[in-house]
Amino acid sequence: MGENVAQILIADDDYAYLSSFANGLEAFGHSVTGVNRADRVLPKLMDKHFDIVFLDVIMNGGGAITYLHKLRESHPDLPIVIISGMPDIVDSPLYTLGLRRANARLHKRISLEDLNAVITELTHD
Repeated sequence: MGENVAQILIADDDYAYLSSFANGLEAFGHSVTGVNRADRVLPKLMDKHFDIVFLDVIMNGGGAITYLHKLRESHPDLPIVIISGMPDIVDSPLYTLGLRRANARLHKRISLEDLNAVITELTHD
């Protein structure tokens, strides 16, 4: 816990993944809020401070493809990490070039330790 604790917002429509993601990060001491639609991210950001946002690429209500630019416009300094469990998307130009405004782009299979390291890197100077 301590100084490395982050306020994390996760947007993912896969309930099992969202729950596992949240539980894993809470085990590291982070505070996690989850939403199942990307169009719920901006209202959450208006209600509460978050240190970092994770966006699934494809979700009901729009995913990272739709909301990354909106989030960049409204919160230019907020670290945004794009996540996907689909190997064909992770290896595509859309992921590497089209979503380049994200601070990081990760596969959902990343280990919790590596995920925590990304969070620490992006939320602490």
